[in-house]
Amino acid sequence: MPENTSIILKEGTKGIAAFAFYGRTSLTSVNIPDSVTSIGDWAFYLCTSLTSVNIPDSVMSIGERAFSGCLSLTSVNIPDGVTSIGEAAFSGCRSFTALNIPNSVTSIGWDAFSGCSLLTSVNIPDSVTCIGLGAFSYCSSLTAISVSSGNSVYHSEGNCLIHTKSKALISGCKNSLIPSDGSVTRIGYFAFSGCTDLASVYIPESVKSIDWGVFFDCINLTDVYCSGSEDEIEIDHYSLDGDCYENITIHYNHTHTWNKGTVTKAATCAAVGVKTYTCTACGATKTESLAKINDHKWDDGVVTKEPTKTSKGVKTYTCTVCEKIKLETIPKLTGSVIDTNTVKEKDDSVYTVPNLTAVDVIMAAGTGAKILKADGKELGNKEKVGSGMTLVKSDGTKITIIVKGDNDGNGEITASDARLALRTAVGLEKPNNWQKNASLVDSSKADITAADARLILRAAVKLETLNLY
Repeated sequence: MPENTSIILKEGTKGIAAFAFYGRTSLTSVNIPDSVTSIGDWAFYLCTSLTSVNIPDSVMSIGERAFSGCLSLTSVNIPDGVTSIGEAAFSGCRSFTALNIPNSVTSIGWDAFSGCSLLTSVNIPDSVTCIGLGAFSYCSSLTAISVSSGNSVYHSEGNCLIHTKSKALISGCKNSLIPSDGSVTRIGYFAFSGCTDLASVYIPESVKSIDWGVFFDCINLTDVYCSGSEDEIEIDHYSLDGDCYENITIHYNHTHTWNKGTVTKAATCAAVGVKTYTCTACGATKTESLAKINDHKWDDGVVTKEPTKTSKGVKTYTCTVCEKIKLETIPKLTGSVIDTNTVKEKDDSVYTVPNLTAVDVIMAAGTGAKILKADGKELGNKEKVGSGMTLVKSDGTKITIIVKGDNDGNGEITASDARLALRTAVGLEKPNNWQKNASLVDSSKADITAADARLILRAAVKLETLNLY
């Protein structure tokens, strides 16, 4: 009877026993219920056709070699509940392309992901406090190694995984640049083993020892550059692969020869830049800071104060990079000021007597002028001009129109205007700027009072003629 290619485990299953599906080469998929809390040692070892597996959030531990040799497994979701990943748990998963280690994992066993030859990047979360030897060895496609900033045991620099306290580099990749700031004094067991694309490596002066197996199977490694002398660094003979040892040259007392450098981060008005220099021999790099520049990227600017005949305007520009502001003065407007018996221009406003039409005001303002209502639409020639409307002169100048006493903007003085002024005087209304200007008809006061309301009411019943401004 042929083996099942797909397995769905029963609900209520508490754990998957060691060797449960060992060597089931025809098995392609497994669905694990959320009652399972552990996956035992060697549980799916050498299930070479397994392409997908669903691990529920209930699982807390993945045992030794649990998925080792699952050659067809391209990815696996390690849930947030997992705290430990056993030795060689995913070793030899050579189709593995993506890995997400959740922030619940505290330990990663020896060789846990060794031989995942298509894996390109790995990030160690804050929670991890123990990583076994060779956890990422023989990951020949690995180009990026990082550690979350909150991790108290490990850190990363230059694509190197470093045990902070012991200053041991425990895992590297073909893009690794060993830091020369003293944070690494030892290169640990199997740190670069299986990095088949590694051609040369620079060992800074701070490194005093290179452990066994560090460069095993780095078949294209030809040059090891050591900043120190042969007496200053202890290199285990077995750190280099025996089969290719004769092809490797160790350069002691290496002195860098820097190229002219490349700007790897351009300086802006908001941040310093970075220039990176590379040693033409060993590929080591150094950086220097580039000072901030004063070359702002200004936007098109906004007129924040319109110019008038009596005062200059202001245009405000904002840098699109650092948000710095610069101001530009706009000259006063030129041209004649409106001055007739019924229409006068004064203090950035145009004052008219009540009951004038658009034609009356336009004739006073000159050819090409127009009047806009509060909604932006043009006022008809025979329509009355009211407070709050805008006179647009032929040169584009925009001036607010004020009819003293007309605080509702209909161009007439009525009892409703007096009522609005009174409600404002007793604090029941909050007028806008033009309404306040229209209501202030008692020139002896700076604020709207009952006296203003009284004068407006008298004007409404033709017992008073209000001043033009």
